[in-house]
Amino acid sequence: MPEIASVVHVALAALSILLAIIVLGITSDRLVTFGGFCFLGDISRPTSRDTRGCDTGIAISAIGFVLGIIITVTAVIELMGIKALEVVNSKPVTLIRAIASAIMAFLFLVAFGVIVDEFNSNSRAKTFGGSLKNDAQAAAAFSFFSIANWVALMVLYILRVVRGGSSSPAAGPPA
Repeated sequence: MPEIASVVHVALAALSILLAIIVLGITSDRLVTFGGFCFLGDISRPTSRDTRGCDTGIAISAIGFVLGIIITVTAVIELMGIKALEVVNSKPVTLIRAIASAIMAFLFLVAFGVIVDEFNSNSRAKTFGGSLKNDAQAAAAFSFFSIANWVALMVLYILRVVRGGSSSPAAGPPA
């Protein structure tokens, strides 16, 4: 039976992919649907195309998606216990995954801040309704959830590094 920590690791890694797909879908849909207008940009003025919230969300969630796939594959390899690929459990690789998770948490914090700033800086934000407002709020919310997910993965990896790179964070230091 697989260890609980390995199952949690696979679940968190898979969740990172799902959250990245959601943020990517929301932000890229805004640019396609409204021809370059992102969230609450002034659609009546073609010269006021401020797409930094969508651009940031697209770039960061695309990076998160690719890294999420890599981490999920390594988590599944670990869960299956494939002996030929035990390098994914080594201390240096675990440290690299911890650093990558910390970077992704920071990048999603940046995306969250940019999306919320773009939403709040628009004078129509309080009165504007409809799908644009809902999508901006959803992109911000799922960016926030992504922060929590990447921090949880980072903590999991840091515990593994401290415990000697073992697959279980509950395991003690190597004998």
